[in-house]
Amino acid sequence: MQLKKDYKIYLLDDDMFYINIFQQHLFNLGYHDVSTFSDPFACFEKGNPVPDIVFYDNGVDFLKGLEVLKKIKRQTPDIYMIFLCWPEDVETVIQSLKYGAFDYLVKSENDVQNIELVLSKINRVQELLQKNNAIRFNRFQTNN
Repeated sequence: MQLKKDYKIYLLDDDMFYINIFQQHLFNLGYHDVSTFSDPFACFEKGNPVPDIVFYDNGVDFLKGLEVLKKIKRQTPDIYMIFLCWPEDVETVIQSLKYGAFDYLVKSENDVQNIELVLSKINRVQELLQKNNAIRFNRFQTNN
């Protein structure tokens, strides 16, 4: 399956070293519309385009991370939110999925493979949604 490369991607993390490495991984995979932010609320200010995908590390402030997730999903439910976490952040994973995160990534040496895996999942979901919409449209056309 060919991965779609024209997604608008936001990276939110307070660790600028990690976020720069993550951004470089995405560039190496062929994704070029990537913006980085250290302030999770700044990226959704007026004037910034709405992203398709957000990779978000909630850092040490777990409640702020959930607040951001809830706000984003409430305003734009179609955004694919992927939480970045450390292996010991099980509660973060559970809560983020509960509140609408699409998936999560555990920060590790396998980030490149994990990023590709999550992006391929998003592509697969997009393909299925397009097929579903085409089927519905065709049914609508034949019924009218």
